[in-house]
Amino acid sequence: MLSEEDFSSDVLTYNIVMLAKYSLGKMNLFHRLLYVMERSGLSPDFHTYNILLHVLGRGDKPLASVDLLNHMRERDVVAYTVMITGYVVACEFEKSQEMFDEMISRGQIPNVFTYNSMIRGFCLVGKFDEACSKLTEMETKGCSPNFVVYRIPKLRAKRYKK
Repeated sequence: MLSEEDFSSDVLTYNIVMLAKYSLGKMNLFHRLLYVMERSGLSPDFHTYNILLHVLGRGDKPLASVDLLNHMRERDVVAYTVMITGYVVACEFEKSQEMFDEMISRGQIPNVFTYNSMIRGFCLVGKFDEACSKLTEMETKGCSPNFVVYRIPKLRAKRYKK
């Protein structure tokens, strides 16, 4: 049987095991893993924050969720991306744009996931010119699009018509 000393964990490993512990209802082990992960110097990523928000939301702890969102807001690009994606999913596109603008004004550099969320939001509301502009901005700033961006059919069609 393997013990903690037999392997080196990364954030992905912690995320998978934390989600498994949550699914099994072993919340004490879930919280312990989060503590051990942070103590070992690993920072939560996009997926870790999503897991935490899910757990807090399902646990009927809205104030803890708000506290986590506020903590995330003060954190880094990952936090902004999670919030922008949340606003896009909730169809609150103006708020996602405000969050994106705030991120830029605070000196945070959007990554491919941040841009994907913004482009998807523009496409969802039919603002394809803005989506294409955001794609161009993304490429200009040295951020290469991934397959997620090109899976958006209307954007792909609009871009190739130019």
